[in-house]
Amino acid sequence: MTNIIEPEHKRFSPSSLYRVALCPGSVQLIESLPVNEQQGGDSIYARRGTCAHAVGELCLEAYKTDPDTPTEPADFLNQEIEGVIVDDDIVFGATMYVREIKRKIETDGITWFAVENKLDLSPLRKKLHPLVVPEENGGTMDFIGYSPKLKRLYVDDYKNGKMPVEVFDKHEPDKLKALNMQAMDYALCAVAHYHRKFDIKDVEITIHQPNDDHPDGSPRSKVVPVGVVTKWYKKVLEPLIILALSEDPPIIPGDKQCHYCPGSHKCKANYDNTCENAMVEFTESGVVEFPDPKLMTDEQIQQVLDNSTVISEFLKNVKDYAHARAEQGIPTPGWKLVRKRTHRKLVDKPQKIRQNLSKLGLKTSDYLKSPEMVSPAQLEKVMKSKGINPDKIRKFLDDFVIQPEGGTNFVPESKPGKPVQPAIEVEFAELIETE
Repeated sequence: MTNIIEPEHKRFSPSSLYRVALCPGSVQLIESLPVNEQQGGDSIYARRGTCAHAVGELCLEAYKTDPDTPTEPADFLNQEIEGVIVDDDIVFGATMYVREIKRKIETDGITWFAVENKLDLSPLRKKLHPLVVPEENGGTMDFIGYSPKLKRLYVDDYKNGKMPVEVFDKHEPDKLKALNMQAMDYALCAVAHYHRKFDIKDVEITIHQPNDDHPDGSPRSKVVPVGVVTKWYKKVLEPLIILALSEDPPIIPGDKQCHYCPGSHKCKANYDNTCENAMVEFTESGVVEFPDPKLMTDEQIQQVLDNSTVISEFLKNVKDYAHARAEQGIPTPGWKLVRKRTHRKLVDKPQKIRQNLSKLGLKTSDYLKSPEMVSPAQLEKVMKSKGINPDKIRKFLDDFVIQPEGGTNFVPESKPGKPVQPAIEVEFAELIETE
């Protein structure tokens, strides 16, 4: 496997190219932000995707080592991988992906493959435009394979999300631009690294997306002659990078590009576009005024509805940004942090908990909701209904139940709830106490 140390921030990572193509000015806008704001926020969906990728990698690496002793995604059900518990949905998606890769290996005669391979454009360094820095491009590829029978390089990308991703946009008149930019960038990096090792006639780029509802199903593939890959670089990628790094690249707000841009909360163009689409006007005192829907024309109503996602995304991004600042000890006047409410949860191994419940005289049917255990509150209610000694109930709850501390919500000061110290202030206070 080719090991490359990836910088924390890649200007033109494959996953960001779609955003850059729609808004070339977003690159320099993001770089104008403080370093801690240049990365997009984490989400449970991203973590689930990371988990699904890891499950797929484990299975394919095991298959590579010993094809006759298969490891399946179902083997990891209910295990914690990458901080996420593997559930049925993750198993389903990873299974579809792994099975298709194995089918392709066996039917197409793939004799070499690599999983989660990190590549960039460094082999092409001397041939690239001066503004194209090899290490600022490329990334981790889910699957790369080669078939000597077909003289074909395979570049496969797994998507765990439900938003359909096109491998080829049939509505784009420019056939080069119609190709999936992330997949083509991976293909370019793969060709750069392996064109001397293998006799490559073409590259098959594939999007695996088992959880979406695309009419073409999953996977979706496109075979691209190797000459088209290099032509795509000269006609699409290189001009895009030059434009993005020019003196005054255009900033073009829109639903899709702003959604994936970590700088959207500080983008003047996005702000102006949001206000225009929401028909916002400001009084002299700075109070926001919206038009009365009853007085709006049909065209104005359509404009607001068509851009409702842009409007809500902008408001969410600004609030998330202010919330993060508040957590760092930077307040926003009129707003506060309040503690989230949490529910009690069971701790320790399920087997040990069941053994203790059995000693208290409970049957599994008393506390299991196929296949999960009832909540601590429901369990306490069951124990009381069975006439178990209150002291024994209290001891069980002390031993096996905790009340986790919740995160924070960011709300106006007029809302109920006691303000809490930002996490950074709590850590600072604890540091002082230990000195």
